[in-house]
Amino acid sequence: MVADLASLVGWQSLDAGDVRSAWRTFEQAKSAAREADDAALLAHAMGEQSFALLDVKRPSDAAALIADARSRGGLPPRLTAWLYAAEAEVHAAAGNGTAARSSLRMAEQTLPAAGDEATTPYLRLDDANLARWRGHVLTQLRDSAAGPELHGSLSSVWGKYGRAEAGALVNLAGVALQRGDHEAGSHHVREAERVSTRSGSERQKRRLAGLRTAA
Repeated sequence: MVADLASLVGWQSLDAGDVRSAWRTFEQAKSAAREADDAALLAHAMGEQSFALLDVKRPSDAAALIADARSRGGLPPRLTAWLYAAEAEVHAAAGNGTAARSSLRMAEQTLPAAGDEATTPYLRLDDANLARWRGHVLTQLRDSAAGPELHGSLSSVWGKYGRAEAGALVNLAGVALQRGDHEAGSHHVREAERVSTRSGSERQKRRLAGLRTAA
């Protein structure tokens, strides 16, 4: 569908660091979803668009957009879980640990067992993906539980999904540096730089830029 394709293009633009283009493309995805009268695709496009707001340091607006997306009726459970996980990330970015952990719990409770993926072909969210996402949120909150979550889920993307692997490595670098382990932090930074360069993820390169001085 047009909305699904536009959301994919929007996310690629966001990953390439072009927030303005991503925003326009997500608007196109939302328009296409409205024309198709597809609440799920509309909610998904809104959820992805929230990350554009997050990238320009507007987490409160991002949280409001996700809450609006979640309020749509009849959403597939996997999509609802994805929206809760996205909401946890934006709350963590705003420094609201209580709200972030609450949204993570809702994502965990809402995520269905395997078997209904056909209802949300545009999503890749399972227990391993959610564990990696949880690790990212906990890293932002400087929670010591982030490390085990990230290490436990890294094998699901290692050598297979470059952007996701880069994101996990950036988080592992952050966790190591938070606990004062500069040797491990530097190692993860180097690995994340290698994978980010290979995958072309400007979003992860920007995150790495903030870690290099600490490493």
